[in-house]
Amino acid sequence: MTNIYFCDVCNESVPQADLDLGRALVVKGRVICSICDRAMTQRAEARAQTRPANFGLDLDASGGAPAAAGAIAGNGGLTAATVTETTPGAAPLHGAHAHPHHVHREPRGAGVGLAFATGVVALGGLAVLWQWTRDELSTRDEQSARAAQMSVVEQDTARRGLERLAADLERRVQAADERVTTALDSARASGDAARSEQHAQLEAVRAQIGALDRRVAEFGEQVAIVARHDQELMTLQQRLTALSAELTALSGALTRLGESANLARAGGAPMPPEPAAAEQPAWFELTHLLESPSTADRWQGLIALGETRDIACAPYVAPLLSDKDIFIRMAAARVLGDLGAPAGVEPLIEALADSESAVREASLDALKRITKRNFEFDPQGPEAERAKRVKQWREWWAKEREKFGA
Repeated sequence: MTNIYFCDVCNESVPQADLDLGRALVVKGRVICSICDRAMTQRAEARAQTRPANFGLDLDASGGAPAAAGAIAGNGGLTAATVTETTPGAAPLHGAHAHPHHVHREPRGAGVGLAFATGVVALGGLAVLWQWTRDELSTRDEQSARAAQMSVVEQDTARRGLERLAADLERRVQAADERVTTALDSARASGDAARSEQHAQLEAVRAQIGALDRRVAEFGEQVAIVARHDQELMTLQQRLTALSAELTALSGALTRLGESANLARAGGAPMPPEPAAAEQPAWFELTHLLESPSTADRWQGLIALGETRDIACAPYVAPLLSDKDIFIRMAAARVLGDLGAPAGVEPLIEALADSESAVREASLDALKRITKRNFEFDPQGPEAERAKRVKQWREWWAKEREKFGA
């Protein structure tokens, strides 16, 4: 850091470099800048030049009257006069001030008085300059003291300002730290709550997946049971078909035996039998299974009737579209679709309003297979839209049922 001083004469700033290089001086503890030093030096040289070279008179070699007067310069701009006196037998003066002609000699007392006056004026000027310098130095001292005092006050003010600024910064930093800490705590708490909620949701999803797994397992078991029942129904159907054939054969044999007995009693030709009721189909005995309270029996009856491919089974199958078991309702719709009987169209249209979407979908599939029509019914759609499409099916069937022979 460079020190800055002030000139005690003109109060100009004096850097430390000027003192180090000799451009400024320190005289008896007083700082004098280069400008003031140069001005004071020029004044001293001017005073030395204007001072008389010799306040006495130069005598000649013979010890007689003065040979010449020295040149005297004054502050008032007086020019020097050369006085030459010629004495008998004396040699003439040589030099810059010698003159070949006789010059009127001035009185000796006038030169001395002029020199004395010049000295007095010079001393007075020096006294005035010294007094001015003292006053100026005193003023500069007072200014320097005031400047130093003001510098101390300013430094104290600056120090207090810095202390206040430091305290304010410390408070701000502390407040910011508290805000950051609070935000971190809040974020941590929010993160913990979010993790807890996510964990709870994950557990709920796992529970739902477990429930779905159990339902899938149960459904698989039911499918296995159905498959087993299908196999059993096929076996029963075969047995029933065989029994029906045996019953038909036995019925024929009994008829023939009766005819033979009648003939034997009458002792003549046998009487023609009374017209018998129309023979019932072989599958008719299966319809009793459809009325069984056992779901398994109803299921077996449906499967067996569907295997017959006889459209006459449709009126016996259609009532099961209202069965309490959803799987029986679905199977009834599928059997009606397999049979392709027009007698099943109207019950299937009513089944489109079933509470279970699976039954609605099975009924729609059966209707499309029988009628080859589709009115864009959506089993999963809104109830109002479904009701609109069911009405459209009913109106269509009312107009077209005769074409299907229903």
